[in-house]
Amino acid sequence: VEYIALLNERLHSVLSEERYTDFIWGEDGPLWTRAYAENSPEACDVVREVLATLNATRMVKGHDPQWDGDAKSYCDGQLLLIDTAMSVGFEDDRRASERRLVALEASTGGAEVSFAYPLRP
Repeated sequence: VEYIALLNERLHSVLSEERYTDFIWGEDGPLWTRAYAENSPEACDVVREVLATLNATRMVKGHDPQWDGDAKSYCDGQLLLIDTAMSVGFEDDRRASERRLVALEASTGGAEVSFAYPLRP
């Protein structure tokens, strides 16, 4: 009975709203982190670890603007950075923003990915 109480206490601690909120919305949470925004062996190691933990094969991530307007494929296609700063707020020019519009095509397996920019000349 003592162990069950301890287990319940730990589980409640892990699932407490504050910790959950910090995990999601904190600066190192998946919505804000910039930890995967580089193409380095260290970043790819972390990406592979996260993917293995989640039993996933690919991570598609926004909120890491690619200032050259081109989406990126890193870590042998396992990490896709698709934020091309296409919001009008970045350029204050609708046409410039439209040229940054990107579509992602990815295979369900393997590393094949392609990006299409439908409004570029």
